[in-house]
Amino acid sequence: MGNLEKLGAAAALTTAGASIAGVQTFTIDFFPDDPSTINIMLGFITPALTGKTIVETRLFVEFTPEPGYDAGDLYFLLAAPVSPDAGEDGVVYLESGADMGWSGSGTFFYENTFTNLNGVLQIGAWQHDVFPTFDPPIYEGSFSADSRWEIDYIPAPGTATALGGLLMLGARRRRIR
Repeated sequence: MGNLEKLGAAAALTTAGASIAGVQTFTIDFFPDDPSTINIMLGFITPALTGKTIVETRLFVEFTPEPGYDAGDLYFLLAAPVSPDAGEDGVVYLESGADMGWSGSGTFFYENTFTNLNGVLQIGAWQHDVFPTFDPPIYEGSFSADSRWEIDYIPAPGTATALGGLLMLGARRRRIR
């Protein structure tokens, strides 16, 4: 393997390492901690994330329904203004608490990782909904203070790749001399 190939391999490893090391987390915590008999339907804007690349989304939720409310009758949605990666749609949608294994009363936990939002964030509004699946359109219960969405992103698409390209250019320039 020549020097150029070795440097190219090193640049590729540096690029991969920079991408992994550069992951940051944005937390979305719009779950009410107190018992509620409402719906949550929020639109919000996060201009500081525009142009960043989402690489993973996680949901951590703990819900305790009020007496008489079935935890299986609750759905969650998170939509982001992304230019999604191939095969992704930019929306996390859980049709019901029953999809998460919830039913009846008690305290319910759910934790999952999603790739649906992976892609480059565009300018626009996010949407966060928590709704019941029946009429009347209210849910009754409370979420723990730890309930949240976590969005892992890298600061800018291609930043690490550009660094690798500069390393390759420098190696090529040195070899020509």
